[in-house]
Amino acid sequence: MENVVNKFLPRMTECTLDVSIQVQEQAMALLLGNLREGFFDDVDDEKMWNQINICALAEDTSPTVRRDALYFVMEQLEAFDEDEDDEEDNAASRKKNANALSAESSEKRTAQRLDAIASWVAHSLSNGPIPIEKIRVHLADLVVLSLRDMPEHKSIVTNWSAMLRTITEDKQATTTQGTSAGERVDIAKQRVLVQMLACAARSEVGAVADMEFLLRDVDADIVAATMPSASDASKPSKKGRASMSTSIQHESLSVALLKALPNLLTKFQSDPAILGSLASLPQYLIPTVFSLPQRKGDFLSLTERLSEIYLQSPDDTVLRNTALALVYLSRGDHARISDAKLQLQNVIQELRDRLIELFSGEPSKESSTGASKKSKNKPKSSPRGSRRSSRSSTSSAVSDEEEETEETEETSRETDVEYAIFLNLRRLRILAKRISISVFLQTQDGTDDTDSDIEALCSFFVDGLVKRMKVRKPIFEDEVDDEEDSKEAKLNVWKPENKKLHDIVAKSAEEGMNLMLAIISWELHAAREKEGLTMKDEDDMLDESKADDDEDDDASIEEHLLIRLRDQLVTLVELCFDQFLSEEEAEDGNHSPEQFAFSDAVQFSACRVASDLRTLLPKEWADAASPLLRGLSTREDGRLIGGFVRFFRTKEGRLRANEELEKEDKDPIHSLLLPLCRSLGMNWAVGNRREAGTALAHITGSGQDAAAMVSALSRVLKKTGPVRFLEAHMASLRQAFDTWMDSEPEELETDRPTDAEMTAFEEAEKNHTKQFQTLEHHAARLSSSLGVGKLSEDLSPALLAFIREGVRFSFSTTEDGEDDLVLGSRLSFLTIVSKYVNWIKRNKNQRETIKQDLRAREEELNNHPEFNEVHEDDLAALAMFRGLLGLSAMSKSPSSANRNQQVETNVTQDEEDEEDDEESADEVGDLTGTPNSMGRSNSFNKRMSRSSIGTANSHQSNLSPLVEGDDESPIAPSSGSSRLSSGSKRPRPRPGLYGGKSQSTYTGKTQSTVEGSDSDDNDDDESDYSRLFESLKTSGGKKRRT
Repeated sequence: MENVVNKFLPRMTECTLDVSIQVQEQAMALLLGNLREGFFDDVDDEKMWNQINICALAEDTSPTVRRDALYFVMEQLEAFDEDEDDEEDNAASRKKNANALSAESSEKRTAQRLDAIASWVAHSLSNGPIPIEKIRVHLADLVVLSLRDMPEHKSIVTNWSAMLRTITEDKQATTTQGTSAGERVDIAKQRVLVQMLACAARSEVGAVADMEFLLRDVDADIVAATMPSASDASKPSKKGRASMSTSIQHESLSVALLKALPNLLTKFQSDPAILGSLASLPQYLIPTVFSLPQRKGDFLSLTERLSEIYLQSPDDTVLRNTALALVYLSRGDHARISDAKLQLQNVIQELRDRLIELFSGEPSKESSTGASKKSKNKPKSSPRGSRRSSRSSTSSAVSDEEEETEETEETSRETDVEYAIFLNLRRLRILAKRISISVFLQTQDGTDDTDSDIEALCSFFVDGLVKRMKVRKPIFEDEVDDEEDSKEAKLNVWKPENKKLHDIVAKSAEEGMNLMLAIISWELHAAREKEGLTMKDEDDMLDESKADDDEDDDASIEEHLLIRLRDQLVTLVELCFDQFLSEEEAEDGNHSPEQFAFSDAVQFSACRVASDLRTLLPKEWADAASPLLRGLSTREDGRLIGGFVRFFRTKEGRLRANEELEKEDKDPIHSLLLPLCRSLGMNWAVGNRREAGTALAHITGSGQDAAAMVSALSRVLKKTGPVRFLEAHMASLRQAFDTWMDSEPEELETDRPTDAEMTAFEEAEKNHTKQFQTLEHHAARLSSSLGVGKLSEDLSPALLAFIREGVRFSFSTTEDGEDDLVLGSRLSFLTIVSKYVNWIKRNKNQRETIKQDLRAREEELNNHPEFNEVHEDDLAALAMFRGLLGLSAMSKSPSSANRNQQVETNVTQDEEDEEDDEESADEVGDLTGTPNSMGRSNSFNKRMSRSSIGTANSHQSNLSPLVEGDDESPIAPSSGSSRLSSGSKRPRPRPGLYGGKSQSTYTGKTQSTVEGSDSDDNDDDESDYSRLFESLKTSGGKKRRT
């Protein structure tokens, strides 16, 4: 048998890594049995042993494999051999008295075994060139779970005195052979032991405590989404709220930890990895032990140590766990709540005082400004003789060195100050996520005026951050700045040596915005509870007949604390969006890489905060009966949406790259697409169609995760507002279609191109064709998102209007009633619209309506004098669309009579086209200006040169809103038909967020206001289609063709 085992040992070892979990379990059980039978006593293969042992720390296998692998490891450890020797020597005595071993010797033996296991885990995790801070200490949790699954060894991780004794003794780590493993492994072993203690405490509490005790600090929505069974178990019973765990095991754990934690926190205060694990333990203590008289000193020591750690540690994990511990200790009904709250109040007030001192002590201008003024005021050397000149030049060189040294020291000091601001903002933000910090603030005279205290604090750090944003705001050569010093400061602030400083300021801005958001959330929660404000019933909606009576209330509510805090946050977010730099600025080379990095960092943060703010204060509140809710609603969020979408489009390449990656990049999905989808889902009843079109564009071509997220968003949007959802489809498809037209390859400039030029041109043509195929797939996916079977009563007439608008757009030759496009250049859009034709095929009346529209537009196309110049690909798209509707082929050559008639009425027709073919307002344009127009360059030329278009699409220094004109759905049915009749008028734009008129989208560097005015009545049916998606104004430079 021994020979058979040795022969197949390599194969059994390989099976532990098999793809099948069942094979792994059988192989590990077989190896463990052979080891216990002694068949491996003579095997000396270190590689084989390590391969089997490491399975105890494998995350990608089953608990059974990990448990048996740990058994395999224990068989090799000397600490587990001693008990067998004792059993052989003292078998007779143990039969007489099973409890002969004293508690001391039992605890000692348990501590030895725990130390041996921790030494092996530390040696395995730190083996190789792995930095000590990169060691995956969390894998020690798997060992704890395996030990709890071993009845004979479970006491190793439930004997709290033994575990604490092992951590306190701090013995040297040893290998399986009993030799010293080195100082590096000693550090790793301490971290492993503390991690095992934290995991053991968490597991034990989970086994003996109520589910409500474990989930008390977890958001209810997260519990419901990720742990449905836990959510049901955490609900209170009919008898009342479930009580906390009072088991003896939980109480013994709490007492042991409460006694040991203060000393352990002091001992390991310099090791963030250990400190983070220790700081997570207080939340598992049962509150009843806090009230014990003999534990009062331990409780006070614990809160003091936690407070000191929170004010000193820069580590994020330590801060989060410490904040959770402090908040937990200050809640409940135990006798020490007042002591815990006092410590928490001291921490919050200390952080406030630090921030006020740091922001008050900041220099009036950036260090670079001071340095530049020093160079200006430096005295000139006098050219009197060579000796004096030489002496002067020498002193000048020394002076330059001194100034350079002073400038470096000043930059270093300023960096230290900014880092201190960042750390204290982070500490306050982490606490503000857990509790309302306003209730712990008080004025210097001791009065209880929390509103003024919290507003003073917010104003202080927001003003400081605003100054930092303004001095870093991009400036351009054609801008005029009245203050030369301010312009010079902006130019000089981006020195290479200040890179670290800018990174810290960007982090401070992120922390400051999130802190403001947390404070607003708590204040809103308090206000709603105090005034009983809800939005659940129709009674809470504003009665239109009483709207005038509520104007006075709206005016008085403007001075509310919440509205002032919101306005401060909006100002800071908009300043972050003002840091925008386009790709054109990158090519110009007028801005440093440090400025681009800073711009991206603050805008990523602003996108997330803008989304959270719009989710917290939804636009729907504009119709609330409460004046406070009406005042808080982000009814005019165009500027926030505009900044978000503008930055989003510049980063879409990172999302698109996921389509080709084997492992998708989660960062752009979570930092850009997810915030966009969240705010859309929350505000879709009155949502922005262009914003939704930007998100819907990623239902294909951006990887599986993005597709799943957008598909989930589509279901929400369809359920909330199906007609508006269909309008967002048109916005998304037009944006993608315009992008495809703009990316058409340029015509070769020479009649005799080289092979390289021809190859590049052919490759560009292939990519262009592939891009259109992707667009077709995009349209098909959007069409399928409408569902299956019969459409709803609201969606069916809206879909008819959708297709009619698609047909109108396909035949149109103007943009905004101005610049002509080549005749038929948009007919390819019919291929996109055809993906929706199947929804109306079964409706005879709707199909007939589309046929009549198509015939009328075809007749106009055939009679056009330039009909022969229509590209054959466009005519093929038209023929395909006709075929889907069951129409016969059209004639490609107009009659001479019609042509002569068209020539005679050419001028009149041009005037009508300018009005009738006006672009739909729901077209999604680039917020920074449409890219250079690149249409079918082999068939026609452009009116506008690249240089002129590039000038029109220059940078923006100011943030403009992303406007939607009407409040109602443009294609919502009314009385069984489309509400857009031949006499409809364009609605007025909604007022801006801060009053005044609505602002237009990005059209250069300035913000131009758009006054709402009623359009003239037009009886032509064309006006119905031109206003079909009249929710937005198209922005940016336009494609101009002839």
